[in-house]
Amino acid sequence: MSSRIEGEKSSYRKKMDRHVTERRNQLLDVSAQVFSQKGLHQTTMDDVAENLGVAKIVLYRYFGSRSGLIHAILDRVVNRILEEDKKDFTWWGEAIHRNTLVARENAPDMLLLLRHSAHDPDYSSHFQKYHKKLVQRTTKRLKEIWIEPRHMPVDTDFCSKTILMFIYDALARWLETGDPAKDREFAVWVTDSIQAWSDKWGEGPLDPTGN
Repeated sequence: MSSRIEGEKSSYRKKMDRHVTERRNQLLDVSAQVFSQKGLHQTTMDDVAENLGVAKIVLYRYFGSRSGLIHAILDRVVNRILEEDKKDFTWWGEAIHRNTLVARENAPDMLLLLRHSAHDPDYSSHFQKYHKKLVQRTTKRLKEIWIEPRHMPVDTDFCSKTILMFIYDALARWLETGDPAKDREFAVWVTDSIQAWSDKWGEGPLDPTGN
């Protein structure tokens, strides 16, 4: 009898946990849209609550504060992108396409990360976490491609950051103006651009004198 009751309690708790998670994500989805449209510091909790059609107390109950809500939005999208990026892939285009799809599914969150938080003293830690991890992974990938050391005025880390800054800006512009039906074509264009850079940088000269 007691085991049945415990089982029912466990089932109920799991159901409630799913409900809370789903509700939290719903709140984050709409909140991200409002913040990305109006800006991090221009948006109030009243603005968000009005768009959600809920009392403001609901937001405070889930996130504690306006700052807590913003951190939750940014933390979620960074974790989703990094989780996708660490998966195995056979070529760069595949990884870029997958990341583009995740960014599209979380477009307001991603724009908030790239356009609003990157240079904001209160929220830039999320972009820095995202950027630092991608620099590490991109540098590793370039070193796997460039078997022999190349004589360039910059190091591989510099090349990685240059590639990523191009991707960030291109992706943000694409999310703002691009046709979702052409996301794969966009990913191919980004891949071809990076490949051209990588091939040019990687071809040398091996001898710094150019011989």
